[in-house]
Amino acid sequence: MRESAAASLPRLTKGNSRTIRSGRISGTVCFPVLPHCRFSRTFKGMEVHFSPDVETRLQQVASANGKDAEQLVKDTVARMLDNQASFIAGVQKGIAQADRGEFVEHKDVLNRIDRLFHS
Repeated sequence: MRESAAASLPRLTKGNSRTIRSGRISGTVCFPVLPHCRFSRTFKGMEVHFSPDVETRLQQVASANGKDAEQLVKDTVARMLDNQASFIAGVQKGIAQADRGEFVEHKDVLNRIDRLFHS
């Protein structure tokens, strides 16, 4: 009996970096290491330092979008975290589908792509 690819993976948790391998799919998923605090569950503040060149570019992009640089960084980081969560969920969904035998053979994918571009 085939061992489940998902069962052989370590559980993905915050503060870790895990390598995912399932058949032909592989990659590394990294999670930020967040400090644990006994008395507070919220961050009071965070400071990030950028090079002068990056600060200038942030200011330019922020101005072009009618925002200040701080709001641009906050929006960008929030979007990146949402995208990372969606990506991880998609990978886990794909691994579960592969474990159930729900996958498309490489030649069938190529045929589908060929039909899309030659229709």
